[in-house]
Amino acid sequence: MVTSMLHRDSGTPEAKAKKRVEAFMAAWKLGGTSENDAAQAAACLWSRGRRFLPEQGEIQDAAMGFDKWRQAKSLYTDVLSYTVGEVVSRGNHPGRGDYSVIEVMINGDVYRIGVPDRSNPIFWIQ
Repeated sequence: MVTSMLHRDSGTPEAKAKKRVEAFMAAWKLGGTSENDAAQAAACLWSRGRRFLPEQGEIQDAAMGFDKWRQAKSLYTDVLSYTVGEVVSRGNHPGRGDYSVIEVMINGDVYRIGVPDRSNPIFWIQ
C-alpha cells in the first residue's frame, strides 16, 4: 500500500518527496542498523524510493550507500525519534535533477535532505 502511494502520478513533487521521506524514516526507525526486512526497506527507499528492489546487487548497493550516507552525519545508529517537516525549497542538481529539500529532525537534531524527483538516492544538503 505504501509502495503504491509512493508511485502514483498524482500529487506535486513536493508531496511525493514528503511521502517518500515519511516511509523511509518509518522503515529506518523500525530497522535500525540491523539487516532485517525493515532495514532493507529503508535502504531501498533511500536509494530508489521503493520498498523493494528486484536485484540482489542493487539491494547490496543500496545498503552500502545508505550506510555511507548515515555515517557521513554520524547517524549509523538507531533512530529513537524523528519528525518529518515540510518541503522548505526546491532545487536542481546537475547529477540528480530536480529535488525537494526537507528538514527532518532525527534524535533531536535537525538535518536538511535533498529528495530527488526521480528514483535517485536521497542526499544531504549542507
